[in-house]
Amino acid sequence: YGTEPFVKSSVPIPALANNVFISGNFAYVAASGYISEGVLVPSSLYVIDISDSENATMVAYCRFPGGVARDVFVSGEYAYVAAAQIGLQVVYIGSVISDPPEVMELTVAGAYDTPFSAEGIYISGNYAYVADGTCVSGLQIINIAEPTAPVWVGEFTTNIDTHTGVSVVGDYAYVAARDALLIIDVSNPADPVLKGSYDTPGSAYRVAVKGGYAYVADFDEGLQVINVTDPANPSLAGSCDEISYANDVYVDGNYAYVAGSGPGFSIVDVSDPENPVLLSSCATLTGYGIHVSGQTAYMTTYSSLLIIDTTITPAIDPSTPATTGALFLLLFGD
Repeated sequence: YGTEPFVKSSVPIPALANNVFISGNFAYVAASGYISEGVLVPSSLYVIDISDSENATMVAYCRFPGGVARDVFVSGEYAYVAAAQIGLQVVYIGSVISDPPEVMELTVAGAYDTPFSAEGIYISGNYAYVADGTCVSGLQIINIAEPTAPVWVGEFTTNIDTHTGVSVVGDYAYVAARDALLIIDVSNPADPVLKGSYDTPGSAYRVAVKGGYAYVADFDEGLQVINVTDPANPSLAGSCDEISYANDVYVDGNYAYVAGSGPGFSIVDVSDPENPVLLSSCATLTGYGIHVSGQTAYMTTYSSLLIIDTTITPAIDPSTPATTGALFLLLFGD
C-alpha cells in the first residue's frame, strides 16, 4: 500500500553523479568524468527530461575539460556549475527549456576560475556563492548580473581546511566547512564577515536552511539540526544519527530528505526541529546529492539519477473495517 518510499525509475549517468538540481521539467546533474574505451570523457552537466518521470531521458549535456563538476544551481535560463579545478561555469539552457531536443551539446557561456576547488554553489539575486575548497579560498562571491561575464566581488577565508556546501538566506551565507557550520554576513558582498559558527560532531558536507534552522548533512554523524535564529550564537537543536554517512540534505515543509548510505535515501520528520524523527527510508546505492519537487525526490548515486516516489500511505490496520466492505453492505445488505 505504499507505506515506504520507492524508486520508480532511474536514469543511467556514465560517471559519478555528484549532485542534482530540479527546475521545471528538467533535472540537471553535475557529474565527474569517466573512461570510455580508453579515452577520458570530461566531467559534464547532464540535462534530463523528467516530464514523464517513469521514462526520463537525457536531452542535453555540456563538457568541462580539466574540471570536475561537483554541484549545480539553476536560475532563469542558466545553469551554474561548481567545477573543481576550473571554478564557476555558466551554461545557457534556454534552448533546451523552450524545445527539448533529441540530444544537444551545450557550451559554456561564461566562467570565473575560482582560486581553488569549487565544491558547492548557491545563487541568490545577482550573486553566485561558491564554497571553494580549502581555507586558502573559502567562500567566493561572484556577481552574475551578466551571466556571460561573471565578476569576482569578494571572499571570506578561514583556517578551516575544506568548504563543500553553501546555502544563502537573506543576509547570511551558511557554509558547510567539514569541521563546522559557518554563518557569514554577506549583506555587503564585497566584505563578507563571519557572524557565528557551530562545530558539528561529524563532517559537515552540505546544508539547507529553513525557518531559523540549519539542517546539516554531517556525514558520519547523520543529520544535525542547528538553531540559527541568533546567527552570532548558533546552537544544537536536535539530531538524527540513524542515518549513516549523510552526504546531502533537502528540506521541504516538515520533512528533511537525506542522501547518504545505510539506507541511502531517508525521510526525517522535522516538524519539531528539536526532535527529528527518522520517518522512512529506501535502500539504494549511496546517495550523493538530492533535490525534491512535489512528492518526488531526485537523488544521484555512483552512476545514476534515481527518481523516488516519496508518497507515504499509512498501512491499513486489519482491525479497522474496510471502507469498500461497508459500501457493499450498504448497497446490497438488508
